[in-house]
Amino acid sequence: MNIKLIWYEFRYYVVDRVVRLIRVPFIILKHEWHILYIRKNEFHKSLDMDIEYMDLLSNKGRAEYLANLVVRRKLAHYNDVKLQQR
Repeated sequence: MNIKLIWYEFRYYVVDRVVRLIRVPFIILKHEWHILYIRKNEFHKSLDMDIEYMDLLSNKGRAEYLANLVVRRKLAHYNDVKLQQR
């Protein structure tokens, strides 16, 4: 195998790992920030599914995340309906 190819593969693997280690705390912080309060608009970006965060979770954690997301979306929907009725 070509030594340059091995070097490039190793370098990109290491760079990917380092970037991932740096980004993980920010991904978690963003998720925690989004669940701080219930949104009044059901189309807020915090109620979108966060694939990067789900990638960090186990299967049980993904199920809990999706259940929490459904609850937050329903509450935001009810708040949005209440605001429209006023």
